Amino acid sequence: MPLNCLPFFRGPLGVLFLMSLLGFPLAKAQSGGERCLWVSTQADSIQLDTLSLVPGSLRIASPAPKALVVHYDWNRNLVYFQGASRPDSVLLCYRLLPFRLDERRFNRDPAQYDSLGLYTDELFAFPTPFVAEKEQVFDLGEIQKSGSLTRGISIGNRQNAFVNSALNLQLEGKLSEEISLLANISDQDVPFQPEGNTLQLQEFDRVFIQLSHRLGRLTAGDVVLQHREQYFLRYYKNVQGLWLEGNYQTRPGNQARTSVGLALSKGKFASVNIPPLEGVQGPYRLTGPNGERFIIVLANSEKVFIDGRELTRGFNYDYVIDYNQAEITFNPHIIITEFTRIRVDFEYSEQNYNRAILAFNHAQNLGKWHLFANFYQATDNDRRPVLALSDADKEALRQAGDGLGLINGVDSVGFRNEEVLYARRDTLGPNTGQLYEAVWVYSTDPDEALYRVSFTELGPNQGDYVRVNTTVNGQIYEWREPVDGLPQGNFAPLRIVPLPTRQQLLTAGLEYQLSAKEKIYAEIALSAFDQNRFSDQGKADDAGQAFKIGYTQPGKPGVKKLAMVGHTDLEFNSLNFRPIDRFRSIEYDRDWSILPGDTLRQADKILNLEGASGKTFAIWRNIVLVSGTGAYRPMAGNKTCASARNGGLFG
Repeated sequence: MPLNCLPFFRGPLGVLFLMSLLGFPLAKAQSGGERCLWVSTQADSIQLDTLSLVPGSLRIASPAPKALVVHYDWNRNLVYFQGASRPDSVLLCYRLLPFRLDERRFNRDPAQYDSLGLYTDELFAFPTPFVAEKEQVFDLGEIQKSGSLTRGISIGNRQNAFVNSALNLQLEGKLSEEISLLANISDQDVPFQPEGNTLQLQEFDRVFIQLSHRLGRLTAGDVVLQHREQYFLRYYKNVQGLWLEGNYQTRPGNQARTSVGLALSKGKFASVNIPPLEGVQGPYRLTGPNGERFIIVLANSEKVFIDGRELTRGFNYDYVIDYNQAEITFNPHIIITEFTRIRVDFEYSEQNYNRAILAFNHAQNLGKWHLFANFYQATDNDRRPVLALSDADKEALRQAGDGLGLINGVDSVGFRNEEVLYARRDTLGPNTGQLYEAVWVYSTDPDEALYRVSFTELGPNQGDYVRVNTTVNGQIYEWREPVDGLPQGNFAPLRIVPLPTRQQLLTAGLEYQLSAKEKIYAEIALSAFDQNRFSDQGKADDAGQAFKIGYTQPGKPGVKKLAMVGHTDLEFNSLNFRPIDRFRSIEYDRDWSILPGDTLRQADKILNLEGASGKTFAIWRNIVLVSGTGAYRPMAGNKTCASARNGGLFG
């Protein structure tokens, strides 16, 4: 075997070893005798020659070295100086080898090898070496990418074979020097929600693309719209759309922030009270604000409260939730009694109308002034509803005004053996003998049972039908004759459908910094809530107003027990003011003894006083600022150190 086929003899050490075996001393291999050269010592490293130096031949000839040492690195062919005291220049003497020790030597170029391709050599018939290119699904240059692309075939004994696919792609990197990219792109044949049994949720079907710049950020896809710095306007929405944020300076030292969002909503906000059962941990089913029984809760949108305390989701914490079934189960350490107060805020999926959301936020500093303005609008598209509505149904909704959306519950489907169907008959009243037209009667006659009828419970003496117990596989309703014009049932052949709404809220406010720790502030809010976009009736109560003014200061440092005012504010909310999401504390209704549907509920006027330590010591509600007695209601619980029986502050 030739010596050059052995790996040891391919490098410079092998050459030196071979020369020594052949009897050539190193001095014979030098190109000439000793060379000397004046060089500067100020640089960290220098290269004396393109060839390698003879190891051990480098020395300082002049001046005489004292604390200066010279080193030679033959791996890089560089000379280094070491020492605290260095002259401007020194005379270095050395000898050269006729080759470079650090030069790469090989028989075949490693660049011709590829782990995914065939090895080729230029010595063969190919004019140029051929290397197979690596196959890439996405080629985005230097942007880091990860994920998976899957394809599968499913076969069952009760179904045909079908192909399913899934894409999960994450991108991160820089598009330019100032623009960064962050993206998560996924595509599932069957989208699903995560299990609500852990503190942190892995959102499998979230798609978004985010471009970041030092002046702002643009996000498209599944985004979260969240309120900024305001008191009346609160919202947290999982939507699909665009969200643009900008941070800039109007003048040196004055910062400004503006954000705009335009999106389609995935659901609606609801806040419900759940009646507890003694000793029952669950599951407790959530319902919609209009009594919807079968809803889907959007993942990670819920807030669960027990007796005013917010709970934490997870097996190791307080509760778990099934988002698809809208059911909450409390863990064993949570004690549920008949007196437990269970309150849940959540968003649920509603596919009756396409809902568009527009959000705008702006905040700006002007010296000691801080200004902000915010706008939020959520509008249902009443022109193209997702649910099927006939012209007669739309006319019924126009006449409904702001009440319930009741439409005809009768549908002509023809006779079907597997369904509960009704026949339309003219019936004589059993008590009066009066003729009643279009009475719906359960029937199994193929010639008469042609109608599917949906019944809705309206309350006692609000309908002409009652539910009866029979052996039929389904609910059966029977007609009852009215007595003196008063209906004797509680069901009607009607169907409840949600009404298209439009909700708007505009807030604006300012703050003025009196000192480093003192400030005054004011905020005003204007709301508009149209409960039925089909109808022009009941528009007088759509608009509402609210405002709040206050003064705050954290108190003097070092004075802990001084009973001085640290915060005070005055708030007013009109009777028709409608916030987007709940902005008060979860126990507000209980604190002020307000029951659902309370007819005595009125516009709120709230005066709040807090001490320097942050503890509330006085709250008045529904006060009269000039004269008279307001409709004061005391707070429940021990949250105040002072109370007010007279609502008037000045008489």
